[in-house]
Amino acid sequence: MRTPGMLAIAAMPLLAACTGNPFGGVVCTDDARPGVIVQLRQAPDGSELSGPATVIVRDGTYADTAHVPAGMSSAGLAHERAGVYEVVVRKFGYTDWKRAGVAVEDGECHVRTVRLRADLQPTPQG
Repeated sequence: MRTPGMLAIAAMPLLAACTGNPFGGVVCTDDARPGVIVQLRQAPDGSELSGPATVIVRDGTYADTAHVPAGMSSAGLAHERAGVYEVVVRKFGYTDWKRAGVAVEDGECHVRTVRLRADLQPTPQG
């Protein structure tokens, strides 16, 4: 038979998600965390830049693509996947932004998210 006190104790590990558990061990959440988050910025001043844009991450044969819609300025990719990535950002009117060797590591519960700032250079007018 359960009492209200027993329900509170049973719920405690859920509140301790991804942290120390008062009953020992670690309890992890079931949400998917991005391995890489890319924030779009305008070079050279660093002001926020919104989509549309495309962000691609590659690690060997694995690839993930995110489309950043107008009004948004960031994308999360490679959810719960450790690896060493090449990251490319493409936006019309700007030179492709690239970064190689982006290492995403496994954590105790989730990957350790790497946050990147992509400073996009406008393409020269020809």
